Amino acid sequence: MIGIFYHRKLKRLVIIELKLDEFRSKHKGQVELYLKINLRLIFIEILVLL
Repeated sequence: MIGIFYHRKLKRLVIIELKLDEFRSKHKGQVELYLKINLRLIFIEILVLL
């Protein structure tokens, strides 16, 4: 499960992923791919709102 939050004091997006099993290197790759896809969508939405 992955959650994306906006930290108001830091003015940054915070990504939290919860896993029930041990950390594996493939998990890092999954999060990086998720970030690339979703950050593009977030920036597109921001540009549309401006």
